[in-house]
Amino acid sequence: MKIKVLYGLGLLGFFVILLKFMPEKTPTNTVNMVYDVPQNDVSIAHEVQVDIQHSVSEKWIEAEKIPSLAGTHIDGDLREDERGNLIVNLSVKDFFDYFLGAIGERSKDQVLSELELQIKARLGVKSAGQAIALLHNYIQYQVHMTSMMQAPLSPYEEQDYRYYADVMSSAFAELKNVRREYFDPATVDAFFSFEETYGDFSVGMLLVEADINLTEEEKAYQIEQLKSQLPEEMQQAETRAAESSKRVQEIRDIYAEGVRDSAYASERVSGYFSEQEVEELFAFYTREGQWEEKMQQYFEKKADIQRSGLAEADAELAIVSLRDSLFEESEVNRLLSEEAIMRDTQSAEL
Repeated sequence: MKIKVLYGLGLLGFFVILLKFMPEKTPTNTVNMVYDVPQNDVSIAHEVQVDIQHSVSEKWIEAEKIPSLAGTHIDGDLREDERGNLIVNLSVKDFFDYFLGAIGERSKDQVLSELELQIKARLGVKSAGQAIALLHNYIQYQVHMTSMMQAPLSPYEEQDYRYYADVMSSAFAELKNVRREYFDPATVDAFFSFEETYGDFSVGMLLVEADINLTEEEKAYQIEQLKSQLPEEMQQAETRAAESSKRVQEIRDIYAEGVRDSAYASERVSGYFSEQEVEELFAFYTREGQWEEKMQQYFEKKADIQRSGLAEADAELAIVSLRDSLFEESEVNRLLSEEAIMRDTQSAEL
């Protein structure tokens, strides 16, 4: 039961995130549909991408100092049309998300300053202004969305699978409404059409699983019916996502065995990942392990300080000193963010 509940809570976001980073073996097939938006004179291009993977340009130099972005290239793209207007498509959202993902490891002001510089370097004055205005609107939407997700749940004893299915269903419906408050219909289509189509499918699956009047065979049949209603490219993407997830777990298992030979690991997964891709995964797991070790060391020593009987002010100074001795300046924001999440999680469990 617990596994099913956790699966349901993470399903909506997981699939989109997985597709964004999964390797692809076939060329991108893109269809552009341009929408005219008179109120801000922005051309909107809706791109339906079969592999849901976007071209990248150059690296962000600062990314090498940010653990979660080290070794990556800038995702997404910014373009303008023949009239100098911003072309709004999914690549614009990807571009925003790449930099915004660094908040926590860099301050919000630092990230936004860098983003605006990147925008101005890639676009003309007119389209850059439109992109910056859209960026600030997108940030306001993200803040609203975050506050939505912090809404309190019912007491634990009142929660069951049906409860979670209903919560997810109403939350997703509210999220769709919020998007339409912040963005015009064409931008919603450009930024969220794939996510909303799959989100509707995921909510449908949750509701089917929560229906106690259905047998397992009836549930399986209804889920297959839901899958059959997805666009063909999404059905293919779902299959690729499942395969990619399986192969990533295999690489993680191989790494856990102590293997560091990328050629051998690539062969173990039948060449699904190239040697370079395996090296990148190994490097990520290494950084992840080092971070976890430092976090564990920090929390253990922090607990010792809190139990030491020091005055509150002295204990706080000792904890700050401990933090500075273990973490680089670029890592502190990430540490503080993770501590805040842990406190929220522990409070919710009480």
